[in-house]
Amino acid sequence: MNYKIAYGITSRTEDNAHVFFSDIDKDLDIDVVKAYCRLLQKHFGLSDIHIIKSNNGYNLASFDKLPIKLVYQINHSIPYVDKAYNYLQFMNRGSYTLRTLPSSDKKYVCTVHAKDGLFFRSNAHRVYFSNLFKIDIFKDFSFDDGEYIELCRFKNTKYGWRPIEDG
Repeated sequence: MNYKIAYGITSRTEDNAHVFFSDIDKDLDIDVVKAYCRLLQKHFGLSDIHIIKSNNGYNLASFDKLPIKLVYQINHSIPYVDKAYNYLQFMNRGSYTLRTLPSSDKKYVCTVHAKDGLFFRSNAHRVYFSNLFKIDIFKDFSFDDGEYIELCRFKNTKYGWRPIEDG
């Protein structure tokens, strides 16, 4: 079987927290996606949420540093997130992964800004997204000075992209 090779970034931060990644595999109206982002910000205290358009729907990213169980809970609260995918990311991998390369099907759409966030944020993820999507994400006092991110190489299987075992 031929597998597609891709690369992604994980949600894990240098201090073993996790940023919020979400994968909506439905082509919704952008206003619906923005409305969900505002609800997540209000209900969970998230800061800015960046919306990325893909061929199959949308990816969401907020650089707030959270416990992984909270990332799972947030994703579980979004009706358009694949529940099997959310469970597998949480239970099998211990982190969330967002495929970012090849990036031909990924396009930055917008940022839903929040007045205030409750959490410190990952600077390493901010730098990665700023460079990948060529956007200026301002670094304020709420970002840490961490420089650590995990990149993964994947192959395509039924439930998304899985790490390739060497050997």
